[in-house]
Amino acid sequence: VLRELIFNLSYTSYAKDMNVDISIGTNYEVLKSLPCARYEDLAPYIERMWNGETSVLWPEKVEYFGKSSGTTNAKSKFIPVSPQSIEENHMQGAKDMLGTYLLLNPNSQISLGSVMHIAGALQDVNEKAGTKAGDISWVIEAQAPWWMNMVYALPKEIIAIKGWVNRLPEVLKWLKDKNVKVFTGTITWVHMLLAESVKKYGAKNALELWPDLEVFFHGAVSMKPYKKEFEKLIPKKDFHYIEVYNASEGFFAFQDSLVSESGMLLLCGHGIFYEFMNLKNKNIVTIKDLEIGEKYEMIISTLSGLWRYRIGDVVEVASVDPVRILVAGRTQAVLNAYGEELMVGNVE
Repeated sequence: VLRELIFNLSYTSYAKDMNVDISIGTNYEVLKSLPCARYEDLAPYIERMWNGETSVLWPEKVEYFGKSSGTTNAKSKFIPVSPQSIEENHMQGAKDMLGTYLLLNPNSQISLGSVMHIAGALQDVNEKAGTKAGDISWVIEAQAPWWMNMVYALPKEIIAIKGWVNRLPEVLKWLKDKNVKVFTGTITWVHMLLAESVKKYGAKNALELWPDLEVFFHGAVSMKPYKKEFEKLIPKKDFHYIEVYNASEGFFAFQDSLVSESGMLLLCGHGIFYEFMNLKNKNIVTIKDLEIGEKYEMIISTLSGLWRYRIGDVVEVASVDPVRILVAGRTQAVLNAYGEELMVGNVE
């Protein structure tokens, strides 16, 4: 992965601006010659990409951007998403996640048209540059292969309705008579969909509407505060909850067992090179030097041109061979006035 990344880095204006010397040594030494960057550091380059310029952070023109709510300066972030990133990271991660789940659950009844995918929408278009931005789920769907459309329960005309608040009534009507077996998406939206469906159709719970419900692939926020609510809505002992660590910046990990406490498998062959900053001593290490139980800020280099990018997420290492992680919180969501290092995970 690193070899592929450094090869592409050499064709970018970012490498020229940072005076990168490809011949200085190993691929990792080349990467380490770059500074660790936050979004604000890369924002001028990303703006050039949004305006249609090529070979800025990535050798080619990037047409799609994942728009995520900003945690800095109250502005939205535009994260470049290249075709290589879609294929080698997001799509490959999704296929491996599904394949792993089917291995763990060989009696699965997942079939065509049985997956309820909570997708986002297109939000911004730069017509002059030919670039588009939206929720990462929309970006993936816009570039998804034909077979993915056969799996989803919702038709494209409903997915095209902007905003989930506007889309929800049509979704409720459509899903009433469908045999949904799988939900994927953020916990809050799926919870709302289940609760509104039960309320609208006077059902005791979601199983009255969809008796073959089997699994929920969830991400974005912790399931812990919502678990009891979901168990009321889906009172089924063998219903599975599979945690996914996916963001605009990349598909990082998924739960590779049916026990959530075991952590999520870090996807190391999926177009992302990982570095980890130890929260205690600020040392930056690669996967071979991770320690169980330690907390690290993730630093990523990706096939979309995010170079040594500090995404702001903190992970705790659950195992090292293979690497499994637990999401501990955000670097900007830590109370540390008296050395207590209270993270959002502790609050939950």
